[in-house]
Amino acid sequence: MAHLLLPSTRPATFTRGSVSYDQAKLGFAWDDAALTKPNTHVFDTTEAGASNVGHAIAEFNGIDWAKHPKKLAALLEYLKTL
Repeated sequence: MAHLLLPSTRPATFTRGSVSYDQAKLGFAWDDAALTKPNTHVFDTTEAGASNVGHAIAEFNGIDWAKHPKKLAALLEYLKTL
């Protein structure tokens, strides 16, 4: 979820298939340690058709979350309660 709201933080490669959950960023963990788990692989966004760009602007709902880290943290904490 955090990378959805902060496009500039999206990595070029990440681990897919991990069931480990990153509670801070609200999503599946995709660190190198996850590669040791079964059924995981590296997803490379530089390959054709696998872009991680998304929308051209960093704003979501009129807010540039990169400029408001405290608000982003509060939003993520709120989403955890849903």
